[in-house]
Amino acid sequence: MIDKVVPNPNQANELKIELAKLDIKRDIAKLDVQKAWLSNKSPYVAGAIPTILWMVSGVIAFNHILAPLLMAIGLNVPVLELPAYYTDLAGTIVLGLFAKKAWDSSELKVGGFYSPIKNKPSLPERLEVKADTKDPNYYKNRYEDLLKKYKIEEASK
Repeated sequence: MIDKVVPNPNQANELKIELAKLDIKRDIAKLDVQKAWLSNKSPYVAGAIPTILWMVSGVIAFNHILAPLLMAIGLNVPVLELPAYYTDLAGTIVLGLFAKKAWDSSELKVGGFYSPIKNKPSLPERLEVKADTKDPNYYKNRYEDLLKKYKIEEASK
C-alpha cells in the first residue's frame, strides 16, 4: 500500500522501516503489559489471565469431551459458544506467555534489548579471607578488598 501512495522508493522504504519499528514497539508494549499483569500481587489483576485460559479450556473440554459423552447416552446438551474475542484473547495470552518464556530462557539481543540471561550478573568468586574475623578491622579490610577486586571507587571520594 505504501508503494502505491508514495512514489519515491527511498521514502517508501523509510516508511516501511518506521512501520516495522512501530510493530516491534507495539509487541514489546504488549509483553510489558502481560509482564505487569503476571507480576501483580492482586488476584484480580494477575488472576485475569489464568481465569480467561481456564474458561476457554473448560468450554473446549465441555464441547469436545463432556457434551459428546452426554449425547451418546441420550441427553440433548447444547454446545457452548464463546465469542471470537475470548478465543482471540486466549491465543494472544498463550502466545505472549510462550514468547516471554522463550525470551527469558535464551541469550538474545534484539536491537538494544538483551534477554534476561545476558543481564544476569555472574556470581562473584569466593574471596580468600586475609584477616581474622575477630579482628576489629576485618570488615574494613574486607570492604577494601572487594572494592579493589571489582575496581569500584568509593562514593564518598
